[in-house]
Amino acid sequence: MELDIVSEVSGHNYRNTSLSASTAPPTSSGFEFTDYRQRIAVSVMLLVIFLIGVVGNALVVVAVAVSQKLQTSTNAFVVCLSVTDLFSCLVLPFQVVNVLSTIGPLLPDALCGIIGGIAISSAIASVITLALIAINRCIIITTERRTYEKIYSTGNVTAMVLFSWVFPLATMVLPQVAGFGRIGYTKKYKLCLMDGDHSYAFIYEYLAAFIQLTCFIIIVVTYGKIYRFLRQKMFFARSASRISNDGNTNRIVPTVTTSFTDQFSTSQTTPWRERNGEAREGNGVKMPSKREIQITRNLFYVICGFFVSIVPYAIAVSIPNSSRVLVYMTLLLCASSIINPIIYGFNHPHFRVVFRTLLRCDFDRIPEPSPLFRALRK
Repeated sequence: MELDIVSEVSGHNYRNTSLSASTAPPTSSGFEFTDYRQRIAVSVMLLVIFLIGVVGNALVVVAVAVSQKLQTSTNAFVVCLSVTDLFSCLVLPFQVVNVLSTIGPLLPDALCGIIGGIAISSAIASVITLALIAINRCIIITTERRTYEKIYSTGNVTAMVLFSWVFPLATMVLPQVAGFGRIGYTKKYKLCLMDGDHSYAFIYEYLAAFIQLTCFIIIVVTYGKIYRFLRQKMFFARSASRISNDGNTNRIVPTVTTSFTDQFSTSQTTPWRERNGEAREGNGVKMPSKREIQITRNLFYVICGFFVSIVPYAIAVSIPNSSRVLVYMTLLLCASSIINPIIYGFNHPHFRVVFRTLLRCDFDRIPEPSPLFRALRK
């Protein structure tokens, strides 16, 4: 079952499930990952991904925990994504132990089952979180602040985050633990993952494919809606600006609002009507702030990075006798676990500031330190 090729090492099973479930090359069914030099090379690269992924994703989680300026509903999903990627990276050393072993599995069966369960559940949780992020950005860009705050209350955000984890556990892991499938060591790939030879395996393959396809459609639709919305607003803004320049002062001239500027601080509530009287609800053309557009663009880069990582695997899996190539193409999928912190570290102004203070241990300069962080320092 080519579905479970080495991408399972990273726990990102969902990123190739729908692609390989129906296109696995029939001539590679007898492949076994036995070339020890390749296994060493793969193990080294996986350990590099492990180190970068653990440090980077942990930095995202700590940054949000210590700075109240970063504690927003959007960043709740960012943290959820970082946690899933963190778990995906944490299981890599255990997988490497089996990959390098020349005498069969070294991990106990129970531990191997836990490692495989974490890999599968974190993978599905990641793709669900990406869809939730896309929905969040669509609502915050295209709707009024009151609507956004009503939908993304603390309770609702908590429920959404819990769903992203409970759903894969309930559908992909627990049934197999109960005997309707098997998660453990597979001799073919020297990994702890789902047993593709089990009679119920096809159910989980199609379920994972359905989840991935559904989330992909949601992401495409929501970001398409964001693009149309921004394009229309920019068109109206340019038209109104031309009218204003022609001397027609009776028309309303829309300007870019900073209505979500204070979203980065949960301790403050910014009224919709801004201090300088910029674009108003129900009066003129409401434009999202430049900061919100930048955040949406950064999150879009994160999502694109995940899905672009599928393309090389998709090409390789459609080529007969490409199992050895698939091993290396799948490493790109593993590397997707480090995309989130890299993009935020370089592009997000607030994350960048907090990252810098944490890495320099300059804790006095952390912007708007959270109550938890202040208590820990005391």
